[in-house]
Parts: sequence; C-alpha cells; structure tokens
Amino acid sequence: MSQDAPTGGGWFDETVEAFLANEGLAASTCRIYRLRLPMLLGALEPADLNAITFDRLCQYREEVRQRPWLPTTKQQALTVARSFVRWGLKTGRLHGLTAGQVAEALPIKEAKPELRPAAMGLDEVLRLWRATESPRDRAIIGLRLFMGLRPGEISRLCCCDLEFGDGGSAELWVHGRMGKQKEWVDHQETALALLHYLEATGRDERHTSPLFLAEDRGAGSRPPTALSEVSVRSLTKKSMKRAGLDPMLTPRALRDTFVMEVISSTRDLGEIQKRARLASLSAVSRYSQRAGGMRSVKQRATRRILPANETLSTGLTADTSPQREGDLFEEDP
Repeated sequence: MSQDAPTGGGWFDETVEAFLANEGLAASTCRIYRLRLPMLLGALEPADLNAITFDRLCQYREEVRQRPWLPTTKQQALTVARSFVRWGLKTGRLHGLTAGQVAEALPIKEAKPELRPAAMGLDEVLRLWRATESPRDRAIIGLRLFMGLRPGEISRLCCCDLEFGDGGSAELWVHGRMGKQKEWVDHQETALALLHYLEATGRDERHTSPLFLAEDRGAGSRPPTALSEVSVRSLTKKSMKRAGLDPMLTPRALRDTFVMEVISSTRDLGEIQKRARLASLSAVSRYSQRAGGMRSVKQRATRRILPANETLSTGLTADTSPQREGDLFEEDP
C-alpha cells in the first residue's frame, strides 16, 4: 500500500464534501477529517467508494498501528475512517461491506496494553532515599514520597509554613487544591532534612522567604527565588535515575505511592480525600480503581509499613506497630 496520501480528486473530493455537509460537523472536526481522509484514500487506492473492501480496511488498520504516532493519533485516524465508511453504508453509496465487517476491521476502541503501575515498591523507595544526599533534595523527596506533595505545593511553600516541635517533630501548612491545611510531617528523617536545610541556608521558620530556593549562579545578587515546579520534577527525576530505578517510573510515582498507601489503610472515602488532598471524590474513585491493578508488592512504601529494624539511611527504625486491616495490598495469586 502507498505510504503517502495523494491529493484527492474527482469522486473522492465530492464524496468527502457530501459527507462533511451531511454530518453537520464543527469546523475544527472538519479540518481533522480533511487531513485524515486523504490518507485513507492513499492507503486503499479505491477506484470508487464501492472498491473499499473488508481486506483493504484491515490492511489500513495495520498500517496505522505500525506508524510512529501517538496512540491518540492512531485512534483518531481509525475513527475518521470508520465514520466515513459507516456513512457510506448508511447513505447507500457503499454496498460491498456490512456494519459488522466495518466494526471488526475498524474497532471503536483499541485493546489497551497493560499499563505499568505508577506506585513504587519497598525496595525502590529505599534505593531512592539512600541515593538522595543533600538536605534540600532529601527534604523534597521525603515530602513527595511520605506526604504526597505535588510539585506546585512544594514550590509554594514558605519557611513560615513550617513549625518545628520537640524531638524533631514538624508540622507544615500545605497550600493545596483543597485550600490551606496543616499536615503532620510524620516521617522523622524528612523533618530532620527540613531542619538541616534551613540551618544550612541560615534561615528558620520565622522567615517569609520561599522554603526551597533555586540554586543558580546569580542567586546571591538578587532576592531568593523559589524552586519552580519544573525544577522540582527535574530534581526528582535525577534522583530516581541516580538510584537506578526503572526508567518507566515517572516523578509522579512518588505521590502515587503515597496515595495508594492511604487507600490501603482506610475505606473511608472522605478520609482518603482529606489525607491525599484530592479535589473530589471522583478522583478518589479513580485512584481506588487503579489500586486493584497494581503489581504485586506485599509491603508498600511508607515508613509505617517498613519491616522491623529496617532503616532508611540515618538509623531511624521503622514503626513496628500492628498493622490495621487493609494496610497492605494483597499479592496477586
């Protein structure tokens, strides 16, 4: 089959215009059809509309699947072809096919490959934590992994949002999608990393400057600049690469790990929404549905469920209190 779509002419142009006029499509949708339908003509090379056969449609489907396009672009090309051919059947312009053959050759939804779960396993959490050395980077990784903070929430933090208590405890005011709310930093090493970072930069919780500062060459000649969301993602990605984690894991996996652990610890949807700072119960539902397809990891990634006597890096012993029902995801059979 031809790889390049020729310029349509004669019967094809007339048929396409009749199709677009009859369907009453929006202007933007018409532009997509005018872009994709000549590609269909180039692949099938029909002498007229009735020359489109089941075998040719199947060949076109395979050609689209093999092209180096995004999945959405491939599905768009198949959707355009399916709509056009079904219109031909409905209007009596195409006689050599049945609706069943069209549905088989150009399925409405492609079979989706099994998606790699985003959440991390215990071993991956430990490797990431141990590979992160500087107080600033360790504090950011801890906030993302053990509190589920988003890059924007981290970027908006100020020193005055942090409150240290006795014994190295800390509380943090998080500016999230549900407004400003106070969160307990219950991972001790993350709290210590925050304290060490402030000490290293000569600040404390009374300062109003951004909590995490960008480290660039010109920083000393101008007011402190907050670390941007892009920088938070980049920093996380570099730490994950340094830890030798699977390249398929993205920085979002840190928050997903936290949310999945929250879901595994309670069945109260309101509690999940509050602790994970999700904007709606529908978001909770989406995460809950994903939890059912997670890969098998017996123990999940928070300090609370680390094995007895396991430490992250500085000698902190894991909490070994009895686990509640639902704390751990069940292994797949």
